[in-house]
Amino acid sequence: MKFKLLLFFIVIFNCNIWTNDLSDDTDLQYLDLSSDETLTIFGVNNSSQQIKSIDKEEIQKLNPQNLSDLLQKGFNIGLKNYGGLGSFSSASIRGFQGDRILILIDGIPMNSIQSGNFGLNLIDINSIEKIEVVFGGSDTKYNFSGAIGGLINIITKKKNKAGYKISGMVSNCFYYPDFYYIGNSEDKKFSYWYDFFDTQNINLNFGIGNQKVYWNINGTGNRAANHYIYKDDKDTKRRTTDNELWDGSCNSSLLINLPYYMKLILSGSFYYGNKNIPGPINNTNKGNQIDILSNGSISLDADYVGNENIDTELIVNYKFQNIDWKDSLSNDNHKLSTINFINRWGFWIKDWFTINLGGDFQYDYLDSSNIGIIPVFNGGGYVTLNFNIKNIAKIIPSVKLIYYKEYPIAIPKLGFIFNIGKYFVLKNNYFRVFKLPTINDLYWPKNSYAEGNPNLKFEDGVGGDIVLSFYKKKILSAESSFYVTYLADAIIWQPKPKGVYSPLNVGKAFYFGIDNKVESDFSQYVKLSVSYSLLLTYCLNGDLTFESDKRMPYVPLHSLSFGVEFNWKTGNLNFAGHFESERYATISNVTELKPFFTMDVNFSQNIKMVTIFASIKNAFNYLYFLIDGYAVPGGSVILGVKVNYEGSFKKN
Repeated sequence: MKFKLLLFFIVIFNCNIWTNDLSDDTDLQYLDLSSDETLTIFGVNNSSQQIKSIDKEEIQKLNPQNLSDLLQKGFNIGLKNYGGLGSFSSASIRGFQGDRILILIDGIPMNSIQSGNFGLNLIDINSIEKIEVVFGGSDTKYNFSGAIGGLINIITKKKNKAGYKISGMVSNCFYYPDFYYIGNSEDKKFSYWYDFFDTQNINLNFGIGNQKVYWNINGTGNRAANHYIYKDDKDTKRRTTDNELWDGSCNSSLLINLPYYMKLILSGSFYYGNKNIPGPINNTNKGNQIDILSNGSISLDADYVGNENIDTELIVNYKFQNIDWKDSLSNDNHKLSTINFINRWGFWIKDWFTINLGGDFQYDYLDSSNIGIIPVFNGGGYVTLNFNIKNIAKIIPSVKLIYYKEYPIAIPKLGFIFNIGKYFVLKNNYFRVFKLPTINDLYWPKNSYAEGNPNLKFEDGVGGDIVLSFYKKKILSAESSFYVTYLADAIIWQPKPKGVYSPLNVGKAFYFGIDNKVESDFSQYVKLSVSYSLLLTYCLNGDLTFESDKRMPYVPLHSLSFGVEFNWKTGNLNFAGHFESERYATISNVTELKPFFTMDVNFSQNIKMVTIFASIKNAFNYLYFLIDGYAVPGGSVILGVKVNYEGSFKKN
């Protein structure tokens, strides 16, 4: 403990990552269950941390097929993807992955208390207004369990623009046709004609209201055969089968502007997915999964609470997730109900001093065919002070107390912001990070291959970073960050006698990295951007040391993204590239995944109310793996059309 506290005060940079795949040679995936614009007063825009965001206009230019596609091309974020459209996917920030990345929707945590994960595939890309990504240990107000590498805040709430709008979109996707082999046959086959209609998407949106009340509803449906070509472990071309998807979602929100600068927001969403799951490329036990996710929330946003210097935000949210899994060996069902209560307050004491405080409480009720009925309660409160020194520097100390096993745990953070001249801003952070054990970790029933451990401690770590930003209008913007993180007591499933796996607090890791991004601002017609990350990771389990030089699984040493964008009055054309160096599937660093490079080309043209668009994804048809044994799609072509009509009400 003394070593951790000492490290907390002396480390000034934040390193990253820890993954679930810390077992030496065993894949434990089968244990996982698979302003007015934001309408929030406690955003992260004034944070001392490294933050990147993309709004709806930029999202539409990239024309992403799903959220994973957007995060990779728009933020240079790594992915763990288990196949085609609809397959489970998670993000990697500063090396941390899966349940060590916090996913928020409108500021509400979505990670499952059962598995710790939240699949990016469950979110409709058409419902997103804006995405904020916070890198490193999160601000105290968003410091929920799992925010070790950072967080992704998905904002779905709509603008309150008087009038009405009706919009719709249809698209078709097909993968590059090619020759392939079936089984051990030496006869080549060619893609079928109906593979040119592999994936269809339809989206409808309707909104109506005025400056006082506005209602919006959005619906999306997908059908995908996912019949794409890949190369197996013998470098032979195959065609995926048993990978079909039918899913759909509906999102709705009602915004009511109340007197005294208050907003009442009622929102809800529902997702249903019927998915065939082929598993790894050599798997013979195919499965089917039914996903249901419903979410409803009530939030009150008050900018004036008896005094213009006091504001608050109150959120009550209910989430229900149901997973039905069937294969030839099992038939499992998991029902998880979650209630969140979040209250945040802001106090403007002086021009140089403000206080933010609040609390969040979460109650979960799991009914699982494997584990049984398990209720869980978690929560905590925070206070953040903000000292503004003559608009030159800010000092932001904060602490959060979380509830775990009947005693509080302090999660401190200290941030600095320095304005250097007209063009430079320097940020510096020191923080503690944590992740609570999941229900699977604690209570998985003993069987022939696994057993939970109710005596687990929470994962604990410390880190820090330095972020230097530069911006000169009509020239360019640039940002560089250096970070380091140490994580101890990481939960790893280890083999016990008779081959039964059980989770233990035996994981240790130390990582540091550098992020750089440069973006042009010299022209509204041409935009250039490039992002580069260098990430060094060291697994320190057991007898491993820095000299052992064992890298963390699925973490590339180098990653690079770039964009070239051409804009005109009625459309745009852009090129988005992404490169990742070699990665390893286990900490033994034996199974190597080859480097890959993908290039997307996106085009759109407006013709009055109609927009036609086309995309070539993975234009060079690079066949690669993000997860060992799970092939991702090669090149594909998307063609579609959007119709958008907006009107206003005539005044009497």
